[in-house]
Order: sequence, then structure tokens, then C-alpha cells
Amino acid sequence: MPWVRRDNQVISYNIKKISDASKAIKRLEKIKNYAQKNLSFSESLIQLSRAEGISEESFSPIDMHAVIDGAVFNIAEYAKSMHVDIQLRRPDEDFWVYGDYDLLERALTNLLSNAIKY
Repeated sequence: MPWVRRDNQVISYNIKKISDASKAIKRLEKIKNYAQKNLSFSESLIQLSRAEGISEESFSPIDMHAVIDGAVFNIAEYAKSMHVDIQLRRPDEDFWVYGDYDLLERALTNLLSNAIKY
């Protein structure tokens, strides 16, 4: 029965194609993860360089409630994807610091991200 043999060959060929596609997808996922890690590392180096080069003269009064809100907003989707519920408990009083808003928000975003990740 030659047709049975051909059907088995076709089935075997299709299984091999599926297996190859699955391996390719896994490789692409690894490449994506490495790219994301490198991007994060590069962004961190840029921020560190910026933080080291900033002078106190460029600092201004910063509302930490706004910094916290911004960091929580930045991390909200990631937290949701990791099934983490972020709850804020803070005093009603204002909380002002002298610094750089962007750097403070980035630092707090990184802390929250690491807390969720690990």
C-alpha cells in the first residue's frame, strides 16, 4: 500500500515543520528577552551617567506624591501582568524633596519593577 507510506511521510514531514517552527519561536523569544535586557541595561547606564553629571544647582522642589504617582503609573501594566496589586498608603501631608523629578521617578520605577520581578 504505497499511499499509506506517503501519508506517513507527509505526517512526519508536517510534524518536523511544526517542531522546527516551535524551536524558531523559542529562539526568537530568547532573542527578544536578551534585547529587552540590553535595552534596560543601556537605559540604566544613560540614567546613571545623567545622575552623575547633574549638579545641585539644577535641583528643584519636587512633590514626592507626584513622583510616586508617576512611578506607579509607569509600572501598573507590568504589575497587572505579574498579578501584583499595588496599594498606596501615604499620609495626607505634603512631602517635598529637593532633587530631579525624572531621576527620582526613574529610581522609584526601578525599585517597584525589581520588587515585582523578584
